Amino acid sequence: MIELRSAPSLKLEDGTWTLLFWYCEASDRARSFRELVRDLCGILNKKRVAHLSLPSEEDGEDVEGKLSWGPDTYDVYFE
Repeated sequence: MIELRSAPSLKLEDGTWTLLFWYCEASDRARSFRELVRDLCGILNKKRVAHLSLPSEEDGEDVEGKLSWGPDTYDVYFE
């Protein structure tokens, strides 16, 4: 189970759907959002092939990547 700090919300902005959720406090260096996204990818992979593409890790990063799930591709962003 993945614990979240708030209920996920889904928003439509300029024709694009965004899934927003808080996983941890922004200053919590003990938790890795990269690890969370990899865990989610593993869960999704049970239904359809999932592939995650992220840039190399940097300190204090804002990350933009791609998640492919079956024939669909989604933007991934976290800060």
